[in-house]
Amino acid sequence: MKRNLICRTCQRVMRWLLRFAPARFQEWGDAMMAETEQIERPVESLSWSLGCVGIILQQAIWNVCHGACCGAWFWITAKEEGIGVRNARMIAVSALFVALGFFLAPSFRQAMSIAFDTVDGAPWANEGSGESALAQARITAERQRDARMLAYVAVHEERIEMAQEAADQAVTIDPQWTWVYYVLACRDMAGYPRRTPAPQSALWIEKLRQWDPQNAVTYMLEAERLVHAVRLDRNGEQILGNKAWVEIMARSFDAPKYDSYFQQGFDLDRDIATQAGSGNPLRFTVGLISHPMPNLGGVFKYEKLVLSGAKDPSDLAQQAKRVIAFGERMMAADTEIEQIFGQKIALDGYQKLQPVAAPANQALIAARVTQLKGMALEKVRSYFLLRLGLVVNARIVEVCFLLIVIAAMAMISFVGISIFRRARGSRKFNLVFYGAAGIMLLACIAAFVAYLPYAHLVAQAMDPQTPVKVSLPLLLNFLSFATAVMQLLPVWPYVWSVVLAVLSLLALWLVLRQFRRPGPQLPVMSAG
Repeated sequence: MKRNLICRTCQRVMRWLLRFAPARFQEWGDAMMAETEQIERPVESLSWSLGCVGIILQQAIWNVCHGACCGAWFWITAKEEGIGVRNARMIAVSALFVALGFFLAPSFRQAMSIAFDTVDGAPWANEGSGESALAQARITAERQRDARMLAYVAVHEERIEMAQEAADQAVTIDPQWTWVYYVLACRDMAGYPRRTPAPQSALWIEKLRQWDPQNAVTYMLEAERLVHAVRLDRNGEQILGNKAWVEIMARSFDAPKYDSYFQQGFDLDRDIATQAGSGNPLRFTVGLISHPMPNLGGVFKYEKLVLSGAKDPSDLAQQAKRVIAFGERMMAADTEIEQIFGQKIALDGYQKLQPVAAPANQALIAARVTQLKGMALEKVRSYFLLRLGLVVNARIVEVCFLLIVIAAMAMISFVGISIFRRARGSRKFNLVFYGAAGIMLLACIAAFVAYLPYAHLVAQAMDPQTPVKVSLPLLLNFLSFATAVMQLLPVWPYVWSVVLAVLSLLALWLVLRQFRRPGPQLPVMSAG
């Protein structure tokens, strides 16, 4: 009974597949099914049937592809139609091949990848390092004892326990990656007040301070952890009345160095992206701007506290100089947001110092105040306003991407209907293909030209010789892609889903119609 069931199943599958095979295979198929009936062992019968099915599938696929190519060629060079129609078809097919040739250019593929992300929303949902990719990278790094890759995994791993394990391994292999604990500590405390900071965050801060004892951010992290641990109200005056917090912030202001390790994170991401051949600068930029910053609000509170709590002009001058020194150190940071905060802090210190300074120094202080005001205004303008010229280019690239997708859908529908209908389309129906090919070619040309400035920015920013203070502003231009299509088409995700559903139903209908074709009718014999 088992043998009969297997044999019948195999024969039915082979008989169904033979419907799609060439006509010359029908006799061969009948012979193979007859051979199956002679095999007594079920395993051998199944093996024989699978081999026959493989041959039938191979021939069926070849027959479909060969028929489609021949049909396309006869459609293009139809002799019964006029020379004008044939020329139009030749031009449309040539335009299609030229448009597809643009995808061979890395910069064009990069532009299409970014445009797809802005429609799909991928950069904000995922920084480009999925859990499976990070897990595979971690396994490889552990096997090869690659400290750099382990540090990369720790920086981008959202699960704090896994990130800590990768960071510990990286630091054990090479202590230069100790700065990764800064990222872990900031990320752990970012979940407050939804959850209490992990107990190991104190250990991370201590390891970081031992490795970099002169850095002010280690004390800023400790002050932030204290706020979370004792649940201080950072927006009120309660935080200023906590003696422990004030002492920690004082050590932060007196530290001779300020470094939030942005340069190290940028170099790490750039090295890994270059090694992996990452082709999406927008995702790379989103990953950069997600680098954590210390709590700069606490810095402002402490600055106001020491400047307003001075007892006499001499004490005010001393406290103002402390504030100025800290602000100047922050102004040397790598990111524009830290530079803006540093300029504001230094400006407050200079304005408090100017009235109590020696008359000979007041003119110099006034000039520095004027300079800082102008610098702060320019920094804010450059940070919050996108480069208007390149915003237009971003809009062009994204609109062209949508046109390419629509044109591709139109041509796929045309080809599918032509194949399943097995009939020559009407003149209006053929015009759809001609128009879609032309639109695709024009859209590819426009997108390629519009993305050229961005391609040059990527080449310069990703050059290892380019400093981070130059690379970061260049890469921030890619944020002009972030909201372009969503602003133009706020309901685009719903439109996209409806279009895919309609195309899926159309494809299903065509397939069912193909399988339900009536078989060949017997010729009618006349009575005479």
